[in-house]
Amino acid sequence: MQERAYLFRHALMQEVAYQLQPPSQRSELHGRIVRLMETLFAGQLEEHAIALADHASRAHEGENRKEVTSGLRNKEVRYLQVAAGVAQKRYDNGLAIGLLRRLAGLPWTPPTVRFSSLESIAQLQLGMAQASQATQTIQQLLELARHGAQPAEESRALLLLAKLASLQGRHADSLAYGQQAEYQAARTKDPALQMHLHSELGVICHRRGETGQSLAHFEKGLKLARELGQRSEMVSVLNRCGAVHLLQGRLDEAELLLNESAVLARELDDQKNLAAVLANLGVLSRRRNQLEKALALYDESIALSLRVGLRESLMNSTDNRGVVLNLLGRTNEAQQAHNEARQIARELGDKRREAASVLNMALVQRKTGKLEAADQMLSESLALCREAGDVRGQVNALTNRGLLRIRQKEAPFEALHDFIYAEALASGLGSHTEVFLLKARQLECLVSLKLYGDVVAYGESMLKEPAIRQHHTDGLMAIYFNQGFAREALGQAEAARQDILQFIQLAEARGTLGAGELEDLESARALLSRLTT
Repeated sequence: MQERAYLFRHALMQEVAYQLQPPSQRSELHGRIVRLMETLFAGQLEEHAIALADHASRAHEGENRKEVTSGLRNKEVRYLQVAAGVAQKRYDNGLAIGLLRRLAGLPWTPPTVRFSSLESIAQLQLGMAQASQATQTIQQLLELARHGAQPAEESRALLLLAKLASLQGRHADSLAYGQQAEYQAARTKDPALQMHLHSELGVICHRRGETGQSLAHFEKGLKLARELGQRSEMVSVLNRCGAVHLLQGRLDEAELLLNESAVLARELDDQKNLAAVLANLGVLSRRRNQLEKALALYDESIALSLRVGLRESLMNSTDNRGVVLNLLGRTNEAQQAHNEARQIARELGDKRREAASVLNMALVQRKTGKLEAADQMLSESLALCREAGDVRGQVNALTNRGLLRIRQKEAPFEALHDFIYAEALASGLGSHTEVFLLKARQLECLVSLKLYGDVVAYGESMLKEPAIRQHHTDGLMAIYFNQGFAREALGQAEAARQDILQFIQLAEARGTLGAGELEDLESARALLSRLTT
């Protein structure tokens, strides 16, 4: 039997007919529709949540019976929450913000729901790089939290302020807000809140270049997430822990954490975090010289980021894709990818990420032999990092400019200046592995300046540092390589041969070598051949 349907010929006729109904009758009809829809669509309420909220709203407009009005208002709130949740899952951020604003604006919305609605709006605005709108929303949150004397809510609002300041490069403000958020969270003794706080503070510390402190926060957050069984929170914090291990060269530890995060993200259909995890797995594959695999991972991350409107994730994966294309010799495609990433960074107002894209563009220029352009871009990247307060970015720019100047521009004194400056900055970050490597790179400058005695003396003193052989393979390789050439120049043939043999053994044991390291290996084998003959 076919269902009957009735249509108005014009929307105006429908509106006139609707307004002719007495208010009480209209309310009764809307209430009946709510009850009927709840029965007919019992298993599909999410799909009809907006219509249910609208009918519930109109049903209590002309209702004056307290118990009926209260029940319909509660349904309006509940279905608006459901509809906003569905919109967020589908990454329809504009619709989600509209529904959450409507929910937060209802006089009968409970205070806790009003706060969480505004908090969700602020998080969406931060993700969409809407800084001015996010600032206004966060101020509303702070006023609500302080008016209600709720330390947990004040902590959450302060944390959002810290994130906003961090994204804008205001690191002193970010630190101050973060410390206030920690203080308020400690008052609550709420492990779920502290878990979330540690995870977000880790990101803020990472943006300031404080890698050790960042990892400490992530590990605390991960421990609490495991204890509480918070699988959704574990996805992001596992990814963040893995990213820090990756940055510090602990590839096996990074792989375990990132793979666990990817499995969880797929199980939970968390596309937002999955895009970020895939990007980090791409970096891992790149570090292991699995370039085609890295490219496939970046492509998947980009596709996900486009699907769900994640511009920051899109920027990062596009830039990393350019790095792999450059390594594969596809320099025109690499340059285009870095340009696209830089444009997104400018639109987001993220000078830190813009600096990274400019640095990567410089590496493309260096590969194609445009050394002056590469040097200028590295200087531009350094300036952007200073503007953003990104100390780690400054270390990277100085190190790459130093390598360019010593190896291709044959300007050892300028390179030595860059390496010494980078060493001082890395020391301030507490990055001992990086400090040691930068000291070792200075030996190459001293060899070019023909200060062979200083090379040997400086290298020997570094080799006496405790635990050096377990943690500093790159630095050790640089020491033995440069000592070998210095000792050959000093006429110490047997000592030179021993140093070069040590370098070759370390390089061959390491397996994956970059283009510069492969050139060094070739030079070392040629020197060994001369010394042996």
